[in-house]
Amino acid sequence: MHGTKSQVVHRAYGTDGKKPQVPKVEEQENPVRRDTVAVDGFGSVTIRFVASNPGAWFMHCHMDWHLSAGLAMEMVQAPEKAKEVLKVPSYVEEQCKVWKKQSDQKLRGP
Repeated sequence: MHGTKSQVVHRAYGTDGKKPQVPKVEEQENPVRRDTVAVDGFGSVTIRFVASNPGAWFMHCHMDWHLSAGLAMEMVQAPEKAKEVLKVPSYVEEQCKVWKKQSDQKLRGP
């Protein structure tokens, strides 16, 4: 996930149908810290991170077809703080209004 250093606290390989048994933080002396991690096919990774970097951070796969299939998400950290320190330029707000208008027209038809 961009914008943070995560701790890899559990890794699972394959699909045995069981939920991952993630160990408690206290049981791990020094978990691996990463801002990227590879996940094997049918596997999973459990990460922990401190949400202390205000803003919207993108978590995604680097395979283009995964990204186009929607295998991505955005995590918003400290939204109130982000509003204080990050200002949206007026031209971006104007673009959003245009996109919304175009989307509304497409939904209603010609």
